[in-house]
Order: sequence, then structure tokens, then C-alpha cells
Amino acid sequence: MKKIFILLFTVIVIGNVKGQMPNNPQPNGNVLNPSLDKFVGTWVWISRVDTLKIVLKKDNMLLPFPENSRADCIIGFHIFKKGNVII
Repeated sequence: MKKIFILLFTVIVIGNVKGQMPNNPQPNGNVLNPSLDKFVGTWVWISRVDTLKIVLKKDNMLLPFPENSRADCIIGFHIFKKGNVII
């Protein structure tokens, strides 16, 4: 019974394993990531007088390695106000 359980568990785990191709930048290359677009925007949370504002934007930045390669990334800024005081 124990062997059957282990075999069944192994088959289920192996069936759910997914591999990913590495997306490493090449020298003088550019890695574009359109799936980051869903995070871009201004996000605001308000609770009575407290406000949290997060601004996210997508940028294609120059990477320090490999040489002259670029990749899409998310850049974020935040501000927190407690009443009218910025903390």
C-alpha cells in the first residue's frame, strides 16, 4: 500500500512540474516583458485621513551585465500621508 501511495504521489507531482526557458539577456540584447504591463499605474489606498499612494511604471533599463544589454523592469514610487503630513 505504501509503494502504491508513493508511486501515485510521484506520478501526480511529475505531471504538474513545468519547466521554464531561461530568459537571460545576451550582450547588446534587449529582453522585453509585456506581462509587466498589468502592474503599471497608480494605486491608491485611503482610510479616513490616511492615504497610501503607489505609482508603478515600466521602463527598459540598461543592465550592468552583460555589456550593453537592456531589460524591462518595474520602477515604483510611494507616498504615505497621515492627515496632511507626508511621512
